[in-house]
Amino acid sequence: MTDEEKKELESKEELIKGVKALREKLEKDPLATEAAMKAMEEKVTAKMDEDQKNHDTEIETLKEEKEKSEKEMKDALDKLHVKVDRLNMFGEGKPGGRTDEQKAQMAALTDYARDKHHGLAKHDEKTYVVGTDAAAGHLVVPPYFDTEIIDQARLEITPALALAKYEKIPANQYEVPTITGHAVATWSGETTATVEDTTMEVGKETIRPNYMNIYLKTSRALVVDSAYNIEGLFKDEAAKAAAKLLGSSFCTGATVYSLEGITINATIVAAAVASGSATNVTADGLLDLLAAPKTNYTTRAKLLMRRATLFAFYKLKDGQGDYLFRWNAQMDGTVAYTLSGVPVVECADMPAIAGAALPIAYGDFVEGYKIVDVEGMSMINDPYSSKTQRIIEYMFYKRIGGKVTNPEAIYVQTIA
Repeated sequence: MTDEEKKELESKEELIKGVKALREKLEKDPLATEAAMKAMEEKVTAKMDEDQKNHDTEIETLKEEKEKSEKEMKDALDKLHVKVDRLNMFGEGKPGGRTDEQKAQMAALTDYARDKHHGLAKHDEKTYVVGTDAAAGHLVVPPYFDTEIIDQARLEITPALALAKYEKIPANQYEVPTITGHAVATWSGETTATVEDTTMEVGKETIRPNYMNIYLKTSRALVVDSAYNIEGLFKDEAAKAAAKLLGSSFCTGATVYSLEGITINATIVAAAVASGSATNVTADGLLDLLAAPKTNYTTRAKLLMRRATLFAFYKLKDGQGDYLFRWNAQMDGTVAYTLSGVPVVECADMPAIAGAALPIAYGDFVEGYKIVDVEGMSMINDPYSSKTQRIIEYMFYKRIGGKVTNPEAIYVQTIA
């Protein structure tokens, strides 16, 4: 018996006792018990009202529990329908069962879920009909997206800043004083008149920095949605593009605004050393080139050429078929390329071997070439100019200039 049932029984027993007591009083004194009977009637009425209220509450609770149970049942049926639909997608529950293709699809999905591979190791992904959701297309696992970009068009950059003399300047023009002719000493006797020397000459080289620009645009959606830092990617690309343009201009720059190319400078070209062949490099031509500069410029002199030109020299053989030149292996396993003991710097922007071309440069480039930088790379991020198309514009620029300041320190070889 529950506590509520016990309380209800006790209440009924008390009511019965009250009725018995009232009956006894009526038998003894009917008039004295009228008020007591009225009180008893009110008590009985109140008890009946309370019982009715409790009954109504119980009915409401049962109704709510029924509605909750019905909702749970409906949700369970909905989930069951989804499972049935998924099974039907793979052929379950259909007349004849699964087809062979559906069996392969189900096996591939099961293996993927079990093995947790980033792809379907045991089954061809093409088993899925990727473009059709009803044929499991929505179950195809997305490809793994690498966090590193593979550069499939890698730039070969001439290290101009490492070769030439480099200096940052605070102005928009740089002037280099030069001596174009030295004084000449003469002999004289004790009383012989001394003649004025007129051979000493001074001058200047002027370097005017110009703008180097890289202009890139991207949609705002790409910046927001991309797995990569697009602005960081643009910065890296701008740095590479600037280094590439600087290196190519150092070798062959010929425009008004670019650096002056060492193979374009008129004084250097006029003193070009012939290779001894109209179509190729030769060992004798190389020796003639190494002998051309004054001795003072040979202490830190280097040979500049592209990789194909370097190996054209390494292919040269003597009359017995032995190679004339060899490269040196370093202690750390790297290779030091030299020709006749002179260090070789690979410069992809030097001209290729061809008739009348200038594929090789030799000399002291620190002494012979000057690069001046007014300001480093700057970036302007402009989200406003093309805001109606939701385009962000990036402008990268730097002000830099360079030219040959001492042409006698640098020699080139012509294929002739």
